[in-house]
Amino acid sequence: MYEIKAAAEKISTTSQNWSDAWNVAGVGFGVVFLVLIVLAVAIWITGYIVKRMEARTKNTKAKEKKAS
Repeated sequence: MYEIKAAAEKISTTSQNWSDAWNVAGVGFGVVFLVLIVLAVAIWITGYIVKRMEARTKNTKAKEKKAS
C-alpha cells in the first residue's frame, strides 16, 4: 500500500512542472500563428500573380483585336 502511495506522489510531484507546460503551450501557439501567417502570405502572393497574369492576357487580347 505504501509503495503505491509513494509512486503516486512521485508521479504527481514530477509531472507538475508548469514552466515546461507553459513553454510547450507558447511554442505550440507560436507555431500555429507562424503557419497561419505563412499561409496568408502565400495566398496573397498567389492572388497577386493570378491578377497580373489575367491583366496580361487581357492586354494581349485587346492588342490582337486592335491589330485585326
